[in-house]
Amino acid sequence: MKLFSASRLALGLLWVGMAGCGSSARTGPQPEVSLATSAEAQAQFRALREQWVSSALDARVGLERPLTRFVQRYPNDPQGRWARIYLAWISLQRGERELAERWLALSETGPAGAASDLLEVVRASLDLAAGRAEGAYRKLIELQGRLIDADDRLLCLDRLVVAAQANGQHQEAVLHMLELAAQAARRHRDRMWRSLAERLASIPLPVLEASLPTLSASAIQSSSVRPAERAAAVDWMRRQILDLLSRSAITEQDVELAQRLVASPATGAADEGDKSKLLLLATQGGLAPAVVGRTVGLALQLGDPTLRQRSIDVASGIALGLDLATGERGAEHVALQTRDVEGDALGQTLARLAGDGATLIVAGLDPRGARQAADFSARGGIPLLALHQPEGSPTDLAASVYVVGTDDAAANQVLRDALAPGLDALLTVGSPESPCPNHESSFAPLMGAAASNVRRGLLIEGGASCARNVLMGLAGSGRRWTIGLGLNALVVLGDDLRAHEVWTLGAGRLPQFEGARDAELERWLSRKGRAPSWYEALGHDVARIVDAALPAARPGVIRDPGAVSDAYRQVTAGLAQARLEGLWTSGAEKFGSDRHLPRQFRALRAPPNLVQTPR
Repeated sequence: MKLFSASRLALGLLWVGMAGCGSSARTGPQPEVSLATSAEAQAQFRALREQWVSSALDARVGLERPLTRFVQRYPNDPQGRWARIYLAWISLQRGERELAERWLALSETGPAGAASDLLEVVRASLDLAAGRAEGAYRKLIELQGRLIDADDRLLCLDRLVVAAQANGQHQEAVLHMLELAAQAARRHRDRMWRSLAERLASIPLPVLEASLPTLSASAIQSSSVRPAERAAAVDWMRRQILDLLSRSAITEQDVELAQRLVASPATGAADEGDKSKLLLLATQGGLAPAVVGRTVGLALQLGDPTLRQRSIDVASGIALGLDLATGERGAEHVALQTRDVEGDALGQTLARLAGDGATLIVAGLDPRGARQAADFSARGGIPLLALHQPEGSPTDLAASVYVVGTDDAAANQVLRDALAPGLDALLTVGSPESPCPNHESSFAPLMGAAASNVRRGLLIEGGASCARNVLMGLAGSGRRWTIGLGLNALVVLGDDLRAHEVWTLGAGRLPQFEGARDAELERWLSRKGRAPSWYEALGHDVARIVDAALPAARPGVIRDPGAVSDAYRQVTAGLAQARLEGLWTSGAEKFGSDRHLPRQFRALRAPPNLVQTPR
């Protein structure tokens, strides 16, 4: 839009009145007939410009209405070009790219200079929002070198940081953040630095570590930044990066990273508490990964009642599968190392298991824990058998991660789908949405929801203690119920259930163990007097998988990092190639191409001989 006739100006004025609304939710004032003088327009714009400059970048959307009023009242004033560019930026911040384009189209006509440069910054920002990060980055770099106004340079730098990160140029993004932190030291410092701290946290840790030596006052290019502002920005960013690196080293028990940080002069800026923890970690060389014979490590999550029971069950199943009760054990036998998870520090526990000599770790009893364990495995390459499907996408797991467990909720859904069609209502107990009662007396409110003349069913998704409380609450009801025992309640079958219609989940040989009995099952039944629970059976299968996948033991303790990595790769290859026999939860003979243990859940009615006394 290079030339404007009088009629097109009138049309443009009407368009401005419509575009300023942005959406039906924000209706601006109608165009007014302006009798104001040019001096009045200049005074009003000067006040708007001061508000613009004094507002933080992410707070300028609040100026949309007064800017819109200005261009409506003074449609032909030259300062209106600046106002329209500002409105384009505000629209872009709101995610309204089409409206931003329209404001820019109304701003194109005008002389070259500062306004044109700012217009190009906003246009490059539009390209960035549209996914054209590479072109936007090149354009913003060019503009940054010729922008005169300090506020425009601040806005351009802010977009440069975003464009660099979107383009995968993380090292450049760090340098742009340093420049932005310095230029923002005079205005809106705290707000801008908080925003930059969030962006730094998304930079890969190796890039942050490599950038530490480059952080200096001389790296800040803007001549308008005072020495004190440069020093403050460098000190702040160094502390932020050290905090991120230190917390990662401590959480993941990364001895090598801790040693590098302790040796770095930059660590003098770190928090004193973190420095003490780093120093302690750096001197604990025993946490460095090692290989000791045929060792498997199991992380026990004992802080939560549900996870505690699952941990105990898995450990019991592994102990039976490896026959750990046997007295003398040779080098060909598999050794089990266990460690408790303290709080939420699963990474620390896994690092210690690796330092104990485990070449394969077993962990992840819930979706979050499984994801944390998978991330640890991806970072260090140590093979993992996940006891639950990790949260997030199943396709983004590292090659060292094998999923032997399942998604508990998805398995229980199979039982739910089988029961629901034949019932007027199905009450679920023990799910996150419907917690288990703490005592059988707490079950009364649930019972009250079921009329005595309505056929209803119960689906128990909680563990053994939850199921027992529910079943005791049913004892006095005098009614015959349809009861579904979810994955965690498979072991809870008692004499009181004989009066009810009981359904269970089946997978592999569970829960009936059809076909020939094996020696391990006979040993289990003789010791426990009942069939195994889901996680006990899963532990047994872990033992079978571990024994099939671990290669022959190497003599001595292996600490050389290269040799340890080779051992990890050998075990990972062993998992892919292992022929699996005698599993209880799956009939598969090997892992699937997605590194998940194949199994098909089925709902089945429990026969009388399956009803047992609960433990």
